[in-house]
Amino acid sequence: MRRRILIIDDEPRLTQSMRMLIEPMHDVVATTRGGEALAWVREGQRFDLVLCDLQMPEMTGRDVYSHLRASAPEMAERLVFISGGACTQAMWDFVRSVRNRILEKPVRPKELLATIDEALTFAR
Repeated sequence: MRRRILIIDDEPRLTQSMRMLIEPMHDVVATTRGGEALAWVREGQRFDLVLCDLQMPEMTGRDVYSHLRASAPEMAERLVFISGGACTQAMWDFVRSVRNRILEKPVRPKELLATIDEALTFAR
């Protein structure tokens, strides 16, 4: 069954490569800006899974998560963080305080697809 997946990552090439890998199986919406993604959610768009970079310049993955917890808690539960590893101690403390999965960059295609399958199976 095709599901809707939202990708939020400030690296356009990574966003595009993930999109190309996922699109044969699912509908993908992608942006490089967390604010744009949250605007879509405020407008009523819903996603079965959110893949979100932790460290972005305008809005962090933590910010996206916090906004989703307030406006669409079911999507916050289905958010998978993506990390390049350069996180502050406060960010790591946050990540350890939530149950969301984290994928480390570079994200390997098999790991990405397996994580998506697992998260979507759990979300049903």
